[in-house]
Amino acid sequence: MHRQPRVHSDVGRGDANAALAPQVKSLVAQVNETIKAKAKELLAPEAKPEDGIAVLKKALAGATLPTASISIAERHVGQATIDPAAETEFTLYYIEAGGAVLSKEEQAKADIRIEGEGFSEVATRRGDLVGVKARVEIKAVDVKTGAVLAVDRETAIEVDLTEPIAGKAALQRASARIAARMLPKLAQEKK
Repeated sequence: MHRQPRVHSDVGRGDANAALAPQVKSLVAQVNETIKAKAKELLAPEAKPEDGIAVLKKALAGATLPTASISIAERHVGQATIDPAAETEFTLYYIEAGGAVLSKEEQAKADIRIEGEGFSEVATRRGDLVGVKARVEIKAVDVKTGAVLAVDRETAIEVDLTEPIAGKAALQRASARIAARMLPKLAQEKK
């Protein structure tokens, strides 16, 4: 016995003897309208960097970060590195969380040294889009004792129209995730 599939509405129904193309076009239009109408229910809201910083600030309320020097080297496989996206993002999180970051010239005065490496490379290409995968590894070291205070790593993927922007975005995302996890470990309660 052959069972007919259950149809819950008239969406996509048409005359069995009619041309298929107009029916498909009508169905596509109905699907598009449904997606537009229910987009907020179908997609998670986009996470913004300031959202992560706000959560971090709340977690660090009543605490202080030691002064730091930050140096995170990075490279993009197959292309020259233009600027340090991972270092810039980690520095942004550190300063926004209330920490002081010393310049390269003043790094000897820092309480901790945050250092690491990151790299990115093309993972895939689809039409005009390029997907880039990045990995960042960071550790925090007590300058006086040499003790490693925290270590973390993260991998991230980004898609963009250009390879350099996708690479920088992936390094930035990975570094932000590390900062969100690492900074609470480095914070000290205010006395």
